[in-house]
Amino acid sequence: MQSNEAPSGTPAYSPPDTGKGHLTFIIFSSFPSYSGGRENWLFNVLQRLDRQGYETTVYACQSPEPPFHDLSSLERLRLVQVPALRAGWFRIANRLTLNLLFWLDAYLFVRRTRGQLLAEWDGGTIVAMNPIIDVCPALQLKRGRPHVRVACSVRGRPAWELSLRSPWARPLLRRLERRTLEQADVVLANGLDTQAYLEGLGIPSVVVPNGVDFARFAGAVGDVPETEHLRQMRAAGTGIIMMVATLRAVKGTYALLEAARRLKEAGRQFAIVFVGKGEQQRFRRKAGALGVDDSVWFAGEQRNVPAFLALADVSVNLSGGGGMPMATLESMAAGKAVVAWDTPVYTQLIEHGRSGLLVREGDGEALSQQLSRLLDDPDLRESLGRAAQARARDYDWSAVTESLLGALQAVGAGAERDRR
Repeated sequence: MQSNEAPSGTPAYSPPDTGKGHLTFIIFSSFPSYSGGRENWLFNVLQRLDRQGYETTVYACQSPEPPFHDLSSLERLRLVQVPALRAGWFRIANRLTLNLLFWLDAYLFVRRTRGQLLAEWDGGTIVAMNPIIDVCPALQLKRGRPHVRVACSVRGRPAWELSLRSPWARPLLRRLERRTLEQADVVLANGLDTQAYLEGLGIPSVVVPNGVDFARFAGAVGDVPETEHLRQMRAAGTGIIMMVATLRAVKGTYALLEAARRLKEAGRQFAIVFVGKGEQQRFRRKAGALGVDDSVWFAGEQRNVPAFLALADVSVNLSGGGGMPMATLESMAAGKAVVAWDTPVYTQLIEHGRSGLLVREGDGEALSQQLSRLLDDPDLRESLGRAAQARARDYDWSAVTESLLGALQAVGAGAERDRR
């Protein structure tokens, strides 16, 4: 793997001819330092592309943070780190400027990435990982160059999610989202709910879903040093209810804490385990206010998520966002009984009563009742987990990568015709 920043005027980069082709990805993120849904998707797809002999280039934000994803085994990957405002002071300064610093960073990323693409472009298809920021330099490169082909990946409702950061920009973001998607050669939806959202915008799309390393999660064991506290709780007869997600309100964190309060009032013996990065102090305060701080463990971000899931009795998935949830797929692959909101985000994966339990969104009482039901019924947990695992097998990363290549095949063929 190569990592470099190409200065202006650098001769066009010519990837070795492997007979497979060259794919370029653009992500406005400090990949590989950051771990999130887009970043995990990209890392896993890059692994499979590399094994198949594809040359890949990734344009991402430069970051002072250590890598989260290990790219050392990717022999055919070229990582171009674009200078960005991601120093330690960025988060505080961004809040003080009401997120204007974020948009300045985005503008500079688009401008610098476009300059590098102009200097280095030598064909292939560009896959942008978001229709608001990431796709802009690719579409700018496309102007006046009919052989350039751009695929835009969409997860959930990007304009809405970014507007949570900057509500004042909501109308502009909606217009930008529609405009960029209309200019892309193919739009990739990461799930059926995302595809339905795009249809509402009048945008056709191809589903290239999220995925899971099925063998890794299905065969995981929990006997690792990081899970010692969890194993002690299980040995004491405590039922483990787990949520794997970034600690954010939109992920349903508050709803699960409220369910913990109901379970505790009912005299249940349980522990809520949150696995993921985010604002721990904020939710610790909420747990304390609800009187459940002694029943909640914030494990933080973990590299060995399969080991944690291996020790869970129940997996809870309550995201109010959009896009096929990777954490749900991982829980299903681990053979866990899943409780989730009855929304398109989850119904595309879970059949109520067969491969999981669905609860009307926002119904905290029903949520706590279903959790209590599963804690009491190990046979039901096993039955649901077995069916969920069978369903998750279809979403192994190898199948997802083939879906991506199939969606890009027609686009690449059109680009080759134009080049001739």
